[in-house]
Formats: sequence, C-alpha cells, structure tokens
Amino acid sequence: MKNYIQAFFAGIPIGIVAGLFLWIGRDLIFGVVGGVIVAVIVGLASMAFLYFQKRKFRKNGPSNTGGQRIITDGPCNHFRGKESVGGWMYLTEREVIFVSHKANVHVHSLTIPLDTISKVGFYRSLGIVPNGLSITTHAGDVEKFVEYNRKDWAREIEKGVNGQR
Repeated sequence: MKNYIQAFFAGIPIGIVAGLFLWIGRDLIFGVVGGVIVAVIVGLASMAFLYFQKRKFRKNGPSNTGGQRIITDGPCNHFRGKESVGGWMYLTEREVIFVSHKANVHVHSLTIPLDTISKVGFYRSLGIVPNGLSITTHAGDVEKFVEYNRKDWAREIEKGVNGQR
C-alpha cells in the first residue's frame, strides 16, 4: 500500500509545474485548478502503472529469478551512468536481481550474488531525495538504485550477506 501512496504523490511535482505554466499562460485560478487536476491524473496513472507492473513482475518472478525463493521484491530504478532505468528488484537467498521493464530505452537485467557484496549503503538522489540504495561489491563496483523502502532492502540484503537467513 505504501508504494501506491508514493506513486500517487509522484503527481504533485508535475501538477505544480503544470499549474505554474497554466497560471503564467492564463490566470491564478486556472493555474491552481489545472495543477490540481494534472496532479491527480498523473498520480492515478502512476498508481495504475505500478499495479500492472507489480502483477507482471510478480507473475514472472520465478522465471526472472531462476526459480529461487524470493525474499522480497518491489519497484526500483537502477542507475546506468546518469540514466535511471525503471524496473523490478528481487532479493533471493543467493542474489539481488534487477530486471528493467520494457518501457526503457536500455532494457537490461543485473544480478549481484550476495557473496560478492562488501557494503550496502544509502545516498540521496539528486543530492536531496533520501531514497538511494547503493551496493558495493568486493571488486569495487558500485551499483546505485532508487528504492523507497531502502532501509528494509538494506536490512534484508545484509541478512543474506551475513548468512542470517
């Protein structure tokens, strides 16, 4: 439920920007009403997108994880350089697996075996939003993700890395 609420509130910044443009183009009342309408529509569309993605990725979970038992899963963005790629992340007993959805320019998947992880940390997206999860491997590779439940993910990944499962 928390993810759906976050998806709905994702419409607010877009509604604010739309409202400013409508206010500049016409008047304040039109901007406020238009901004609220845009925010609600974008929020509802984000919720619908999340719902259908969740159904698809949960259905495909066993094939995406090679039949491994899934500890937790959820929507996630993976940074490839400066590009944020949307998709779904799975945590199994042996691996962290990211699978992008087909709506991306660069469709890809990433598998990080738990026994190669040296550190799980946090960072702020755009330097301000506290939703970043970073995974560092023993080889020094750092993979960055945007995950709104990052503390839960970090705790579960660390349990797997430390053999507490």
